[in-house]
Amino acid sequence: MLNPDSSKTDRANLGALWAEAHDRLTAPMYALVFVVIALAATLSGRFHRRSRVWRLVAGIVAVLALRAVGLGLVAVTAKFPQLAVLIYLNLLVFLAAAGFLLLRGQLSRQPMATAAASP
Repeated sequence: MLNPDSSKTDRANLGALWAEAHDRLTAPMYALVFVVIALAATLSGRFHRRSRVWRLVAGIVAVLALRAVGLGLVAVTAKFPQLAVLIYLNLLVFLAAAGFLLLRGQLSRQPMATAAASP
């Protein structure tokens, strides 16, 4: 993929080969982003029975959206190889959003000792 032959078929599919190479390079990164999304979905917010279901549904939708956008970008990159950076940017945007939600949920929660001391 990274070093195609000089055959006519490989030259005709050079964009698709490069797009597939970028997709395979980012495949391990998806696992990391999926974990951060799952942690953000389960650990952010309050721990009530009703609110947990919607956070889990939002996490599932976020994972599906991340992979769908990633696959769409691979298809676009096959035709326009200069857009390959968007495949990586997609991962960074979802990672940053999930990380922000995870940290925001942790920072907004008060420790039990100070919560009990407050009137």
